[in-house]
Amino acid sequence: MLPFLILSAALLAQDASSAQDAAPSQPAAVDVDAYRGNYEGPKTAQEARYDSSIWSAYASKESEMGGLEGSWIVSDGEGHKLVGLELRSDHQISGQLEGAWRAMQAGFGLNTSGFISNLSLTGRDLEINYRPGRQRSPNILQLHRDTGGAWRGNLLDVQGHKTPIVMTKTSAG
Repeated sequence: MLPFLILSAALLAQDASSAQDAAPSQPAAVDVDAYRGNYEGPKTAQEARYDSSIWSAYASKESEMGGLEGSWIVSDGEGHKLVGLELRSDHQISGQLEGAWRAMQAGFGLNTSGFISNLSLTGRDLEINYRPGRQRSPNILQLHRDTGGAWRGNLLDVQGHKTPIVMTKTSAG
């Protein structure tokens, strides 16, 4: 019985070594910067039409948006982020402005975000009212667009404090 076990062990070892030899080797890692985007080949006419229709729909929707559309950060004079705003401005359809706000210093929790109660744009002047918590009076952002395109002004809180602010658009991502 012992010779059979020795022979079986030798065969198993031989099978294991030949399996290792036959196993595919791992390909070398490819650096992301080495990617050139050329693995797909040219697009078919159908794929090109599809891509064109997607870009056309995107451009059409983007043309309906007003200049205030997007994400904004309101900061004080020292650069501390006070309020994050998400604004919607479909100036070509209804001219309506609307949005939501989020306190940037309060962290997460109740009463640190909500909808903007009033948003009005007159020429280069923008006023945004929002109510943190159960306040009866809103915080008021009074902004003016300067000749460079920046929005500057003041935040008037419910206690009557006036804080100089600047509102800047954030990029996607």
